[in-house]
Amino acid sequence: MKLICEVQHQTMLEQEFLPYRSLPVVFVEKGCFYDGVCINFDIEHLKEVHEVAQMMLHQQEHIMIGKLHDRMYPIPTKDIVYIEGYRREAYLHTEKASYEINYRLYEAEELLGDDMFIRINKSTIVNISKIKSIMPALNACYSMEMVNGILLECSRQYWKTFKKKLGMR
Repeated sequence: MKLICEVQHQTMLEQEFLPYRSLPVVFVEKGCFYDGVCINFDIEHLKEVHEVAQMMLHQQEHIMIGKLHDRMYPIPTKDIVYIEGYRREAYLHTEKASYEINYRLYEAEELLGDDMFIRINKSTIVNISKIKSIMPALNACYSMEMVNGILLECSRQYWKTFKKKLGMR
């Protein structure tokens, strides 16, 4: 979850929205600017925002919004193979297509949580369930083949955390 609001409301709203921190959504207070897909709200109508957020929490699968050819598409997080980031933009890759997303890589990582996703290098997060195979590579790194045929490299810096997450020795 990402929250964009007036400075004077920041602390109070962070507490209000704490239960929704795992949602892949941006909440924007009326009067604040955000260039992307978001849920706009008025500080006096938080009850309605809570109702919408509760419905989203109870849905079985979360989504991220991806942009392709000037159209926006809801992408279930279970369909994401990996996400890669470059400076200010990030791209979400599924088995069928690649989409631009309105998050920086670290924001996407926070939204997705660490249940199914893990960072494997400075610019890539992978869906653990979409790894086809893992093999040693040069320089004490490891490569992984994803279900869409793409080879990604897990750097030494992230390998220990990655191994632990997968239960490897």
